[in-house]
Amino acid sequence: MIENNYKLYIKSLPILILVLFVVAIIGYVVVMKTVSLVSPVELDSTESKIFIVQKGEGFKEIAANLEKQGLIKSDLVFELHVLFNGIAGRLKAGTYDLSLSMGIDEMAVKLAT
Repeated sequence: MIENNYKLYIKSLPILILVLFVVAIIGYVVVMKTVSLVSPVELDSTESKIFIVQKGEGFKEIAANLEKQGLIKSDLVFELHVLFNGIAGRLKAGTYDLSLSMGIDEMAVKLAT
């Protein structure tokens, strides 16, 4: 009985290692993609754009407009960021000077203050 369990363990080990390797690769790709989407559009840019948030616009409209104007890479990532950080309801109407070198966090904080 013990010998059969040992043989099964030895046969299963390569499959387990392969599965763990695939999961690690997928995790790495997801993390790298997420980091890429959160980072500034152009890290070394000195260019800025005027961005207007109209009264009554919600965080989803703001995110979509930021992406349309090329200030962020993903509206979904911006939406998730402001939701998870509790500032989705604090984004304010106004006119903002936003730089292409700003990350999502810096941009969200600026729109909330």
